[in-house]
Amino acid sequence: MDKKLDKFLSEYSNIEFSKVNKNIFEISGFPHYETVFNNVLAFFLDSSESHNFKNIVYKSLLELLKSKSDKIDLYDEETWEVNREESTDNGKLIDILIKSENYIIGIETKINASLTNDIDDYYNHIEKIKENGQKPIFVILSKKSINENRKNIFSITHKEFNSILEKNINSNDNNKYAYLLKDFLDNMNNFYGGSTMNKEFIELLKDEEKAEKIKDIYFNVYEVRKELERNARELKNELNANPKIFKSSRIIKPNWTINICIELSKYFYNECEFVIEIYIGVNDSYEVFIYFRKNSKVLKFDEKLDKFIKDITANFYKNFELSKGEYDELMANLNKEKLFELVKCIEENCSKLKSKNNI
Repeated sequence: MDKKLDKFLSEYSNIEFSKVNKNIFEISGFPHYETVFNNVLAFFLDSSESHNFKNIVYKSLLELLKSKSDKIDLYDEETWEVNREESTDNGKLIDILIKSENYIIGIETKINASLTNDIDDYYNHIEKIKENGQKPIFVILSKKSINENRKNIFSITHKEFNSILEKNINSNDNNKYAYLLKDFLDNMNNFYGGSTMNKEFIELLKDEEKAEKIKDIYFNVYEVRKELERNARELKNELNANPKIFKSSRIIKPNWTINICIELSKYFYNECEFVIEIYIGVNDSYEVFIYFRKNSKVLKFDEKLDKFIKDITANFYKNFELSKGEYDELMANLNKEKLFELVKCIEENCSKLKSKNNI
């Protein structure tokens, strides 16, 4: 390494940058998990809960809906009931269901996933269970506005909802739930990114000599990534040379790591998509992640999925570490030889199961 660059990196490592304040969702590792988001939102929408905000969050939702349609009346009413994962007759789950004297409102939230849900089924369900003249409304709450022209079905963005809540909530409240709600709003605002640039780092860039060294680092990282992309393409071609179970193999360039990812997907078991992610870095080994997803959501392993994954990975299963949380995944570091043996083992066992009509 260039001695000047080495010296700069040494100086850079000694700079004390100010820390960006994190909200509770970032600290706990769930900033983008829809389940956590929906649980917290349902809590604050419930007028009878212990947060002491009464109907402020619910009225803010109605106020936002009224701004989109003059057919929405703004009542000063409490919510009677707020439920999570309301099941339709077809077994589909509505994220949040709100009941009040004048309205029955279903909410489907999306953070990073695309909207693939059967909204008609959701709306028909709330239309069916409405009582005593309640007006049925369905809301799609997402990062970007969705073109939705159907009667009583509204698209609102997190930014719109966040803005009206910030306007209506007393910022001087200092009980524990006020802090939680403020963190909730801060986390919702972070869905859109925004400036997280560090002031000290900006000052560093104003120094021409140091900025030049940073440019050298950036260029070297860029060159390394180009080489990793070439390696990924070669590995992908080699994997494609084998008999294929996976109907899709693609190269992904994540923005959160220098590594390049190969994703093997489009193989389904019990309507769940089986996915292998292979991360190519500067080391000789590969980081391998195995998981299931459905409707763009990564799943937890139930008994059937757990048995299936143990059967198809066979003796390789012991090489993996199971990570449990909001979702489940298997993780392992494998050399190239073991990686190819694993993929071959999975494809052969999947083929056998498929031929027996077990899938």
